[in-house]
Amino acid sequence: MGMALVPRVKASSSASSALVTVAGQVCKLFLLMVNLVVLGRLLTPAEFGVVAVATALVGVAELLRDFGLSAASIQAKSLSDKQQGNLFWASVVLGLALLLVSLAIAFPAEILLGIPGLGGVVCGLGGVFFLNAVQTQFQVRLSREHRFGAVAATDVTGQCVGLIVGCVLALEGAGPWSLVGLQVSASFVVLILRVFSTRWIPPAVDRSVSIRSFISFGANLGLAQVLSYSVNALPAILIGKFSGVVQAGEFGRAFQIYSLPINQILSPLTNVVLANFANRDSTAEYSSFSAKVLKSVGLVGAFCGSFIFVFSSEIVAILLGSQWSGAANMLQVVSIGIPAQALALVYFWNFVSLGSTASLLRYNMLTKSVLGVSLIIAAFFGTFAILVVLVSGLWLSWLVCAFWFKTEEKVNLSVVWSVGSRVAGLTLGSGCFGFQMKLYFEHLNVGFLSVVYSAIAYLVAFCLIAMLLRMADPGVFFLRRILKSLNLVGVKRSARPRSRRRSDDANIGSQ
Repeated sequence: MGMALVPRVKASSSASSALVTVAGQVCKLFLLMVNLVVLGRLLTPAEFGVVAVATALVGVAELLRDFGLSAASIQAKSLSDKQQGNLFWASVVLGLALLLVSLAIAFPAEILLGIPGLGGVVCGLGGVFFLNAVQTQFQVRLSREHRFGAVAATDVTGQCVGLIVGCVLALEGAGPWSLVGLQVSASFVVLILRVFSTRWIPPAVDRSVSIRSFISFGANLGLAQVLSYSVNALPAILIGKFSGVVQAGEFGRAFQIYSLPINQILSPLTNVVLANFANRDSTAEYSSFSAKVLKSVGLVGAFCGSFIFVFSSEIVAILLGSQWSGAANMLQVVSIGIPAQALALVYFWNFVSLGSTASLLRYNMLTKSVLGVSLIIAAFFGTFAILVVLVSGLWLSWLVCAFWFKTEEKVNLSVVWSVGSRVAGLTLGSGCFGFQMKLYFEHLNVGFLSVVYSAIAYLVAFCLIAMLLRMADPGVFFLRRILKSLNLVGVKRSARPRSRRRSDDANIGSQ
């Protein structure tokens, strides 16, 4: 008797579910905004600082508990029920081990860094990693069935319950523990809902069934992600050590806002994009699709980065309140790196879809180690130096990645250079113009209208520069452009043959 296979739906049936995924992300984004507004006023920067440092210390466990096994399972052409059972128990063991490690390092870290209450928060976060490890293969099962709507619904419900728990604890004076309670309750609810959604009971470990290929694929991907996370977490640790928990808390909230475009808008589309890449075997199809995705994601990154750069003080004032004024300057600096992060996400999709996780690991070993050392040196010169080095490192990493793909025929290097340079130009041009307009209208002393006038001027400038750089066509909304590039907006085709129009980016190399 053959092994039962985990069902996998054809990619063509994923369009409606993917649209639900986007809707789910909008709901999660709304809940995160409520989180920022409410908890930002119930908790102090120092209380947020304790959690920010704790998360930076042990947050890497969130990657280690998965270690690339979920991505390996999703992209696999076939996955038997027994293989997934073995992967489930491997994730459980990893999660339990990480929980024990968190408990072991919690209080030594508190003594070393000199931050009261840090040890208990680290212990609490250890439970989050274990719960997330247990639910990993349930999420994989939903993703392989292209039930992205179920994934989104469980995520949103978990976040909603977690937010309620966090707010209640904050009102009761729990301090940083309210944030721990938020994360633990959200993870627990997501686990329960996904268990019931899949109705899958993991089989016992079967030693005759090998998962070595999954571990090999996942190990390279997992280590690459760990390196990336470690460098991203390093600024919070360094700021907490050299500048105190108040500045660490301000940086943590600023970095959370900075991460919104990537974590809440683009990253959740990873499974959808990888499924579309998997259906493009020929070099021409792959290159064309990759160019469209790169251009669309770069456009979103340029808009988010330049908009946050111009209106950072207003964003912080609305979301966090006046007590977080120090976070506004930090947010303005790090926002310059958002477009680079967006471009890097597309390159990550290229690495994974091409099965080049070993190359991804070597790339991260080179770029992240250099950036990490630079951040440690910058810490001796203050918080601002750390932020400048962080942003510079993101853009320099893009340059290195552009060279890295020169041997990969499916990735058009001329497109990478062209789109990347246009994204940088769009961000710089619209950001500088918008900021100058904001200063000009503020000088006129017209009150709140200065923000309205400067926003209109910024949007007009952004659209004009985007069209000038051939980044956007007139009258095309950003969201529709993303959905079309990911094949999520269906267009009924006539049976009659029609001439094919060649896109700008697909032929940049020949111009």
